[in-house]
Amino acid sequence: MILSSLNAAISPATKRNIRNSCSPHEADLHVCTSSRVQARLPPTINPNPETSLSWIPPPPGWIYGHWFITHSSQPTYVPLLNFQNDLYPVFPQTAGAFIQNHDLSSYQLSGSSVIHTAYGIDTPRRSTQKSLGPEWDHVYDFMGAGALSAVNNTWELLAWGYDTCGHRYLVIYETPVAASGAPACLDLQVETDTTPSPETLQEIFHALRKLENEDLSRLVDQTIPLVQNGARNGMGPVECGVDCINNT
Repeated sequence: MILSSLNAAISPATKRNIRNSCSPHEADLHVCTSSRVQARLPPTINPNPETSLSWIPPPPGWIYGHWFITHSSQPTYVPLLNFQNDLYPVFPQTAGAFIQNHDLSSYQLSGSSVIHTAYGIDTPRRSTQKSLGPEWDHVYDFMGAGALSAVNNTWELLAWGYDTCGHRYLVIYETPVAASGAPACLDLQVETDTTPSPETLQEIFHALRKLENEDLSRLVDQTIPLVQNGARNGMGPVECGVDCINNT
């Protein structure tokens, strides 16, 4: 009933714009015309992180699930095809490891159908540094497991929401990886390999530039689409056994 009322209130021109950026099925189901992107500076590079207290964090558990990494400024990600990421909570949780995440990345390389994986654990920064305030929520320290134990960095949620087709997205800032020399970067993770919608993508970039941080704006300018060619469609989630967990 609510959806019908919204449809009646939106002009035909707006509906045409929605259909231009969503699939026919999505256009019938979703009628939102603005994703209303709210972004914050990464706390690790914000000299006054308390200024991001007005930023609204996602609901508990919202970041969990299966994500497609469709855009990034990271040069080392460019050769990775059909790049995906799975985020799930570690169980059981303990007081010393509160709300840690399983963090599993997977991808293919050109000319091969083999799926490569990289597994590690995310630990919320506030769980190990108790003096930090809520402006440090959704800042995670990543530690690779097994053979990748030297691959460590921090990722920080800058924006989240639904695009104009109704799909979830995450905008993530990653700090440099000392072990590999990979620079800091921006990543865009979404629910399908064809999103976010062009309208939402531009809103995301605009919201990040409005933060007026030179380093962050430079990463926005360097962000490009990654190859998602559908070669993994229908394969289902990656199963991460002992070898996967140990990155061997």
